[in-house]
Amino acid sequence: MGKCQYILAKDCVNNSFTVLVDNVQCGSDGTVSCTKNVYVHLNGTTITLREGGTVLIDGIQVANFPRVAESK
Repeated sequence: MGKCQYILAKDCVNNSFTVLVDNVQCGSDGTVSCTKNVYVHLNGTTITLREGGTVLIDGIQVANFPRVAESK
């Protein structure tokens, strides 16, 4: 557990997309991993989903991206 990056999904036939995930340690005792960033590489474009709801497309922040409320 802890800080790492892994491949969540990948097109192994055409290599048209890859989804990478950054994990970091979280929780009071550090035994839990939480996702910090998700990177979608699609046809030469990188979409970054950051912790807190920030979205970047090729490094440029998308303004006013709609947020979804967490369900309880």
